[in-house]
Amino acid sequence: MKMNKLSVFILSLVGLILLLFVFRKKDNFHYTDYIPSRNPNIQDIISILNVNKKPKKERTIFVSVASYRDKECPNTIRELFSKASNPSRVYIGICQQNKDEDIDCVLNEYNDRIKIIRLKDTEAKGPTYARYLCSTLYDGEDYFMQIDSHSKMTKDWDKNLIEMCPVKKAVLTCYPNDWDNIEKDKEVSIVCKAKINNDNMIVGESYLQDPCKDLVPVPFVSAGFFFTYGVVLTSVPYDENLPYLFEGEEALYTVRLWTSGWDLFAPNKIILYHYYYRNGEPKYWDRDDEYTKNQIKTKNKVRYLLGLSSEIPEGVSKNKGLGSERSLEDYYNYVGINLENKKTYRDFC
Repeated sequence: MKMNKLSVFILSLVGLILLLFVFRKKDNFHYTDYIPSRNPNIQDIISILNVNKKPKKERTIFVSVASYRDKECPNTIRELFSKASNPSRVYIGICQQNKDEDIDCVLNEYNDRIKIIRLKDTEAKGPTYARYLCSTLYDGEDYFMQIDSHSKMTKDWDKNLIEMCPVKKAVLTCYPNDWDNIEKDKEVSIVCKAKINNDNMIVGESYLQDPCKDLVPVPFVSAGFFFTYGVVLTSVPYDENLPYLFEGEEALYTVRLWTSGWDLFAPNKIILYHYYYRNGEPKYWDRDDEYTKNQIKTKNKVRYLLGLSSEIPEGVSKNKGLGSERSLEDYYNYVGINLENKKTYRDFC
């Protein structure tokens, strides 16, 4: 029996109302004082549901890898493919910032699934800008993952993340375990607190914990690893006007995600390891004499957007500011930060 247009419209409307109810209700997670989205973006929800209609083995993942003169970059790219349960689903976007004599990130294999923007090291403007360039290489993959170029993956990382990711606006994130402890760690990394440091910037505080069966909500996003749905790049696009930003990158993207209705969770399995102690390795701030001065300008912009400063800086991008599904005040209440005394009263662990 054929359905007329009115019937289709009514059924679609009922379906959307039910979906909104599902996305707004409290999930079976360890929530405390959960604050639901007040104005959920229907297109985000539809996109996420469409991804979850696909067979899991057919879903694709885009991986963003920003690299500054990193000799570990090609090993990281190799790990992404070799440790995946289904390497054919993995697509990688790289922003490489090298001297001519440096090792290239791209391998001789898998080149059909690697896109790369090559800059000279003198053109580097910090990791936040490089990650923006990586995001321009995204081509509609189902999921988006961001990691650093000095990472080692665990076996079946792709399958584990897809199975772990809730059917909602969810971001899985943590500060990865130290790769000096590969095969030793049994605990997972969880960002337990968001706090304001002595430089008047929000930072995350992470600890190792025994893994939980359910996903644990966290207050902060790690730039060194997060995994979510690809629609996040439409919902919360990267801001290209944050040159030289290092500390403050995570704080701003955390709040932009959360106020746009995205909930943050720690993975309950170890997904990757990170090379933290890169002593003697090139850093972009070692090259640029203007680094300190330029970062101050950008950090002032971040502080203003986060409500940590009332001074309006130049170059604030309204279209890439905070979201409209939850307020900045909601975020601070949720994570337990008191802006008057700059203290944190909530521990998520």
